[in-house]
Amino acid sequence: MMKGMLGGELWELLSTAIHAVHSVPRGRASPSRCQISIPYYNPSFAAASEAWRWRVPGLPRPTLAHFRGRIMNRVRAQLVRSHAQPPNLIQAAHPSTAARCNLNKCSSKAKEKVGFPQQSVHFEEMRHSTFCLVPAGDSPPSSRLYLAIAAGCIPVFISDQFEGAFATSVPWATFSLRVAETDVLPSAAPTSVDGGRRLGKRRGPQGPPAVNLTAHLAAVAADTASLAALQRALQTHAPSVLWEAPGSRCGHHALALATHALRRVCLATQEAPIGAPAPSIQQPQVYFGRPA
Repeated sequence: MMKGMLGGELWELLSTAIHAVHSVPRGRASPSRCQISIPYYNPSFAAASEAWRWRVPGLPRPTLAHFRGRIMNRVRAQLVRSHAQPPNLIQAAHPSTAARCNLNKCSSKAKEKVGFPQQSVHFEEMRHSTFCLVPAGDSPPSSRLYLAIAAGCIPVFISDQFEGAFATSVPWATFSLRVAETDVLPSAAPTSVDGGRRLGKRRGPQGPPAVNLTAHLAAVAADTASLAALQRALQTHAPSVLWEAPGSRCGHHALALATHALRRVCLATQEAPIGAPAPSIQQPQVYFGRPA
């Protein structure tokens, strides 16, 4: 689609540009051979002068964990199926509601009709939650990672291929948790056999997930020293990944990453004549915040 809009010549001219993205496009979706990962910008929550107070460690957070979003894959469906009923581990929209609406893609009237909260309500929920789940969606990255950090909510990655922006400069492991996608899905029971032959083709019963998410997060929350350390690290490093935070360092990190990408990847193509096919680039071609 992008190539069709740009045309072939402009596509080639942009091949040596640096393309900053929230998630690296699939295949040849971008003309650029230099792609760097940057955080989402959350202008809806940037104006509040008291925003920095939301990340002060030790604030009351009555909800253990939070997730609202569209149900678009097995991981999200399982989270809502397992944890949206009382006693709630998560505050989640009903699957049929979440399939039609999410935080960014519905008008205020449509959200009101299906019972999905406005952005301010959604963010209030995150501010009152200790943990915010960040499951994979239609692609590994999610803007909710940065919303969670803005709200002072410890992010819990449930997206195996997603890491936060500027990973070489920001110690994500000090203020986030990670759970494998397969660990929150039901485990398959052993297949019945008779003399080495399978009995039928129907799927057998499924066992519990490998990780009891409720117990896992409750244990972290109960360890007051560990939780306080996570919250302090989040407060410290939030300016490194939030464009809107006071003293934000996102611009510094983005320019440093772009400079690195330019020196290591792009310069090799700049001596080629305009319109000529760009030379093949040796790995790494795509940067996820990691050095070469």
